[in-house]
Amino acid sequence: MIKASPLKSVIIIISSIFTAIPVLLKGLFNNYSKAGAREKSHNLCLIFAKRMLNQPKIKRHYEIDSEINWEQPKKRYIIMSNHSSLYDIPVLFEAFDGRVRMLAKKELRKIPLFGITLSRNEFPYIDRKDRNQAKKDLAYARTLMENGIVLWTAPEGTRSKNGELLPFKKGVFHLAIEAEADIIPVGIKNANQVLPAKTLSFSLEQDVYVRAGKPISTSNFSKKQINDLMDKVRNEILELTKN
Repeated sequence: MIKASPLKSVIIIISSIFTAIPVLLKGLFNNYSKAGAREKSHNLCLIFAKRMLNQPKIKRHYEIDSEINWEQPKKRYIIMSNHSSLYDIPVLFEAFDGRVRMLAKKELRKIPLFGITLSRNEFPYIDRKDRNQAKKDLAYARTLMENGIVLWTAPEGTRSKNGELLPFKKGVFHLAIEAEADIIPVGIKNANQVLPAKTLSFSLEQDVYVRAGKPISTSNFSKKQINDLMDKVRNEILELTKN
């Protein structure tokens, strides 16, 4: 790990913006309803990830459990990981070959161009405040998972400022149970060291580890057992982030 100078940190930020813009523009003109659009989206996610991760020269180490069966028909997966860095999403994109789509907050839909780009590349939104819309959003998310899209969400609900695992929110666990999805627990280690929260000070050549554990079937948990499911996933993530 090498501490970047203030000038180098500014250069990384500017370069990241300008390398991301062409990818976002290509995504804007993609349309998931057309043949080959999903593969194009996968590729765009991978390109975006590599460009973001290469700027601070992050050294990536991926360990994905072999029991995850991507090809099983109608199988639904939702990744749950710790979240302490802006770089969590790019490393997950790369670790899972671009097939990951983050479960986006409904507020992102309102951002000009960006919201449309997410929609056209099968990034689902969930509106929990509107019950009828939430049912439609859930049905769409389930369809995506059945067709090979892996959803990602952070059960903490926000980024941890110090890298410690925050309390979990119940909403994403309700989603997993309702969608009858298997949860893939993922531990991301050292991503917060690349760019600590509320700073513009980068660390270069930082080793970042992404470890995915065995899928956890939600079929063994009812909504009354949601706390048990939360504890199990939390313990798995904590274990995956250890040395």
